[in-house]
Amino acid sequence: MARRNEFVRMSWWEVAPYLTMQDVAALQSELKRLYPTLVMFPRSHHFHELGQEPRRPDFVDDMVEHFKPKLNAAGKYAHNYALALRVPWPEDIATGNPQRLIGRPHRRPYQDSKEAFRRFGRTVYFKAPTTECGMMLCGITIEPPPAAVAAALKIPEKAIPPFRILASLGGFRAELPYDTEDPEVTAFAKTVSGILSRQAVRTSCTYDGMTREPVFTSSHLPISKSFLQRCAIEPGLHLHLGGVYQGRLLFCGPTPAQRWKWRREAGLPPEPKPAPLQVPKFLPHESLKWSRENSQQRIPVDLHVAMNKMANRAMYEHVAAQTIGFVPSADIPVPTILPETDIWEGARKAEEQLRLFEAGVITVYPGTESLQRRLDEIEAKRSKRSLKQSKPRE
Repeated sequence: MARRNEFVRMSWWEVAPYLTMQDVAALQSELKRLYPTLVMFPRSHHFHELGQEPRRPDFVDDMVEHFKPKLNAAGKYAHNYALALRVPWPEDIATGNPQRLIGRPHRRPYQDSKEAFRRFGRTVYFKAPTTECGMMLCGITIEPPPAAVAAALKIPEKAIPPFRILASLGGFRAELPYDTEDPEVTAFAKTVSGILSRQAVRTSCTYDGMTREPVFTSSHLPISKSFLQRCAIEPGLHLHLGGVYQGRLLFCGPTPAQRWKWRREAGLPPEPKPAPLQVPKFLPHESLKWSRENSQQRIPVDLHVAMNKMANRAMYEHVAAQTIGFVPSADIPVPTILPETDIWEGARKAEEQLRLFEAGVITVYPGTESLQRRLDEIEAKRSKRSLKQSKPRE
C-alpha cells in the first residue's frame, strides 16, 4: 500500500484464494492445533468503522459454521460478517478477563504505535465478501445439457462429453497487518501464509474435453487444491468451460503433472504425462491473448445466462437444505447471485468499436466522443465566464 506507519515498520499481508469449506475447515483445524489458545470474534471489534457489523464482541466457536451461507425468513442470503482470529499473549490469559483475549479495540494500522501493534498481537482477519464467495465455499457445480451447449456453440453434440463445472469463483479474503520487527508476530504471519499456500495452487491447464490433450498451462490467482484434486479424480468434473478451438470444446482444470500425481495418490491408473516442453506455459495476460486470438467460438451470452440460472438455483437448493427452520416456498423467488440478464452488451459494443478503430474503419478512438463533448462544454463555460469578467462595469 502507498501509505505507511511512521512509528512501525508495518507490513499488510493480504491474499484472496478461491477456497472451499473443506479448506476452511482444514485451516481452522491446523491453526487450533498449532495455537490451542486461539480465539475467534467479529473483526468489527478491532475496526469499528465498518458500520453494520456487530460492535460488541461475541466469541465464535466454529469458523466453518459461521461462514456457511444461510437464508433468512424472507428467502434472502444472510450477511456473514468478517472474523478476527487471535492468539492471546500469556499475560492476557493470566488475567482471566475474557475481554483481554481480544486485545484492544479501535485499530488504526497507519497510526498505531509499536505498543498498540503488540497489544493487537497475533491476529489474522478472514471474510467472505460476496455471495459468489459463498457459492465457491459450498463447491456448487452445475451440469449443462450437452444438447444445449452444442446448439449454443454450433458444434456437433458428439463433440461434447457429459461434464460438470464449478458454478462460480469467489475469493475468501485473508489479511494481517503486523510489525515486521516483532519476531513472534512475524512468525505467526509466516505460519498463516504457509497454511494457505499449501491449500491452493496457482497453475491450471486448458485442455480438450474429449481427449484430455493439453493446449496450454497458465498461472493465476490461488485456487483450492482440494477442488482441483476432485477434478483429477472425478469423471467429467472441470474448473470451468473454456470455449471452442479447432472444433474442440476446451475446459480448464488440473495440469497433466497435477492430474498424474493426484490420480496415483488416489490409487487410480495414472494417465500419460506429456513432456513439460510439449505444453506451452502462459502468464495470465498471455493466456488471455491466446484465447482472443485462437478461440473460434466464445461462450455465447445465452449460454452464460442459462448456466447462471442453473447456478443460482443449485446454490439456493443447497443452502435451503442446510438452513435450519427455513421452508422453501413457491412464493419466494430464487435469490440472484450471478446475473441472469445480458450485462455484457456494453462491453461487447466497446470491443467491436475498438476492433473497427484498429482496422481503420472509424477514426475516433472509442469512448472519446463523450469526453470531447464534455471538454468542449467546459471550455465554452470558461470562455463565457472570461468574456463576462472582461466587460467593463458601467
